[in-house]
Amino acid sequence: MSTFARDPDSLSMNMLSVILIGRQCERREKLAKALEEPQARILRRFEDCPSFDALSQSVEPGFDVVIVDMDGDPERALDLIENICSNDPSVTVMIYSSRNDPELLVRCMRAGVREVLTEPIRPTTVEEALVRASARRSEVRRQKKVAGKVLVFAGAKGGSGVTTLASNFAVALTKESGSRVVLVDLDLQLGDAALALGITSKFSAVDALRNVNRLDSHFLSTLLTPHSSGLSVLAASNECTAIHSLSDGAATLLRILREDFSYVVVDAGSDLGHIHGRDVPAVHRLARMLGCGLELLQGDCY
Repeated sequence: MSTFARDPDSLSMNMLSVILIGRQCERREKLAKALEEPQARILRRFEDCPSFDALSQSVEPGFDVVIVDMDGDPERALDLIENICSNDPSVTVMIYSSRNDPELLVRCMRAGVREVLTEPIRPTTVEEALVRASARRSEVRRQKKVAGKVLVFAGAKGGSGVTTLASNFAVALTKESGSRVVLVDLDLQLGDAALALGITSKFSAVDALRNVNRLDSHFLSTLLTPHSSGLSVLAASNECTAIHSLSDGAATLLRILREDFSYVVVDAGSDLGHIHGRDVPAVHRLARMLGCGLELLQGDCY
C-alpha cells in the first residue's frame, strides 16, 4: 500500500490531505472509496461548491489536493479553482465530470487544473494522480526554501592569495555561522584548495562537470570531501583536464549546492579568461554566468 510525501526534505511518503467537492452522492462515494487505496485522508466533503472564502473558513490551510465535480455549477467551480490555484500553487486541483466538453476542459486547465479523472474511476488511476500531486507539492516547497548564498573569490593574477583567502574564509565561516558551508575549487587547471586545507580528495569538480546531465543532490554529495572543521569541499582535479570552460555546468553545479548549503564559497582562481572570452571583464562574466545572489571578493586586497 502506497504512502505519499509532504516533506520535501524526506524520502519517505506521508498521507495526502484531500478536499472532496461533489453534488452526486453515489459518484462522490465511489471516488472516496478509490481514495482509500492510496491512503489519502479526506479532510472535508462538500455537497455544493463553496466560495473560496467559505472554503478558507471551513478548512485549515495546508491541504494538498482538491477534487471538484464539474457537473454541478461549472462557473462557480471554475471561480473556486482559480482562487485556490492563485492562493497556493502547491495545491493540486483535480476535476471529474461525466460530460465530454472540450471547451470546459480547456477553461479548467487555464484555471490551474492538474488532473482530470474520468469514469469509471479506478483506484490505480487515482493513486497515480496522487503520486504526481505529491511530487508537485515537494517540488514547490523545495523551491520555496531560501537558497544559499554564493561568495566567489577571484584574483587578478596568479599568486595573489585567492586560495588562501577562500579556504580560510570558508573554515572560519563554518565555525562562526554554525551553518552548512561548502568550498568549491573552480580553478580547474591549478586549483589547490584541498592542499591548502590538508585533505585528500577522491573526486573533484571535474567529475561533477563531466556528469552534469546526471547531477543532483545525492550524486553531488558523493563527490564532496569533509574537512575537520565541518566544512565540505569539492576540490579541483589532481590531474590536467581537457575541461577549460565553466560555461556549461558551473551554473547547474552551484544551483544544486545552494539548495543544500547555506553558504557556497567558490575559489575561482585567477585564469578567468577561459570562462567566456575577453571582450567583457572576466570577473563580470563569471558573475553573470553563475548568477543569483553572487558576491565577488577580489583576491588581491589593498
